[in-house]
Amino acid sequence: MDIVAKYYHKDELFAAKTILCKNVIEFLASNDATSEAPPSITGWAKLVNNKGMLIARKAGEPAQRQRHEADDQLQMLILLDVNKVELPKFVAEDLYI
Repeated sequence: MDIVAKYYHKDELFAAKTILCKNVIEFLASNDATSEAPPSITGWAKLVNNKGMLIARKAGEPAQRQRHEADDQLQMLILLDVNKVELPKFVAEDLYI
């Protein structure tokens, strides 16, 4: 988590969390129509509000806030993996920058 928090800017971490959140919304919508019981992801509610949007972190110190963002992102990945949600694929657009 320390490596992620120090390497990425807080805006990049928040953008990644947003992409994961959109992925979950699509997953829940697609599975809701095909199953009798709506799918749920245990533990997801502590990371998003009741509208499915990310909960904003409001730590005082910027370094602390960035660490919280990294922790949230890793927690999201762990929850999605445990619940067998297909994760989005990320690729390097230009390796020579």
